[in-house]
Amino acid sequence: MTNYVTKKTLEKVTDNGQTWAQRLAGADVMTKYHAYSVLEALRLEYGMVSGFEKLIIPQSGE
Repeated sequence: MTNYVTKKTLEKVTDNGQTWAQRLAGADVMTKYHAYSVLEALRLEYGMVSGFEKLIIPQSGE
């Protein structure tokens, strides 16, 4: 997912006709790290710790 978001962001053409990689210095270096950070924050915010929590933590009514 991180690679997908990075590719889409760097290829996006901005309103002045440049891509983000051309317009913003360091975008090609820092976008992947930023995308990973945002994805991890969203994952943690919505409580998805791993794919195994359904096996480890009993759900109510089970």
